[in-house]
Amino acid sequence: MMMLRRATRASRSPAHGARILTLPPPFLSSLSHYRFRSNTKSLRFKTLDEGLSCFNRMIRMHTPPSIVHFAKLLNSISRMKHHSVVVSLSHQMDSFGFPHNIHTLTIVMNSFCHLNRLGFAFSFLAKILKLGFQPDEVTFTTLIRALCNEDKTGDAQHLLMKMLEEGLQSDVFAYGTLINGLCKGGNISAAIKLLRFMEECHCQPDVVVYTSIINALCKDGKFTEALNLLSEMLAKGILGDTFTYTPIIQGLCSLGEWKLVTWLLKEMLNSKIKPDIVCYSTIVDGLCKVGKTTEAHNVVDCLIEIGVEPDIVTYNTLMNGHCLRLDMDEAAKVFDTMVSKGCTPEVISYNSLINGYCKSQRMDKAMDLFQEMCQRELIPDVVTYNTLVLGFLNVRKIQDASSHLDDMIDCDQFSNCVTQSIFIDYLCKNDDWLEL
Repeated sequence: MMMLRRATRASRSPAHGARILTLPPPFLSSLSHYRFRSNTKSLRFKTLDEGLSCFNRMIRMHTPPSIVHFAKLLNSISRMKHHSVVVSLSHQMDSFGFPHNIHTLTIVMNSFCHLNRLGFAFSFLAKILKLGFQPDEVTFTTLIRALCNEDKTGDAQHLLMKMLEEGLQSDVFAYGTLINGLCKGGNISAAIKLLRFMEECHCQPDVVVYTSIINALCKDGKFTEALNLLSEMLAKGILGDTFTYTPIIQGLCSLGEWKLVTWLLKEMLNSKIKPDIVCYSTIVDGLCKVGKTTEAHNVVDCLIEIGVEPDIVTYNTLMNGHCLRLDMDEAAKVFDTMVSKGCTPEVISYNSLINGYCKSQRMDKAMDLFQEMCQRELIPDVVTYNTLVLGFLNVRKIQDASSHLDDMIDCDQFSNCVTQSIFIDYLCKNDDWLEL
């Protein structure tokens, strides 16, 4: 089997960085046209080299296979994300006189979009029209997605209207792509207008479309509107997913709307939607911030019951909640549980505990954790040192505070404005500053 020899050469190819593949001298493939057509495995490959070898056989056959086979091969290579190779193979098809069809042209156009060569992508749209082909929904959607990726949502909207004027029916993916682009650009009102327009065009929005707008509304702090849109979606029989519910839950947690949070969580479970660790961690964090650590533990228990193991973020959040209440025995239990479950403590884990012990004026425990932290080869950061310095000052151990300040500088953890404020505040409130 002759392998396709790849070589890079200078070219004025529009795709910068595209590899131009130099073919070996012509030969007649021993594989007949009939055998190629009947053996569909010929177009199955796992690596780029196998794909190029397949292309080499196809293009050198005495009676080459149909353009459908070329389209399948180009699409496979495109799915492997070798977009510059797709462009190069397209050039070689042109040089060998193989005609394109709408599918091969759209695949190459899509590769140009992924290569951020939007101008060349539109030139292929012109080529499609020049060759007498009718652009289809896939063609337009490919360009709409590329325009949205470059924040050209206005041009994308114009292209969508052009598509509809041509009598083509836009699908939910095309609308969803544009709505997502509008939401990312902060143009939520235009996204909602487009949602209503697609409904008027008898195109049913899916969960992805609704989730894009709900996410944008939550980021903008419009949680009531997000809830209303969620209710509308559910009334239409469209089930949400964890990506739909989590931003609303996060916003409601920040507002302390725990009844609504509980209702949404029950709604998810009743709909057989399994909340992920991010969703649960969001609730745990919100509860801990308002001192509801018992409820936070209940959420973690629920998490474990449905088979979702808490991660380091969840444990750190729960531990910090206890530390904020100076409930250090419970915080230590969470820490021990975390370690027993195979979660390796991070600097932030130790910082939370050290801060709690310092505020409880249990400096011996704080120092034990500091030593353990160093033994684990974790590097204390400026937060660690600031916490210890403040803790020692609060128990009037001036020399220990000064010693940790020196260690902080020796370890290249330079003091910041917080460190300076700690000492200035102490100097203003105490008369033993001469010991520093």
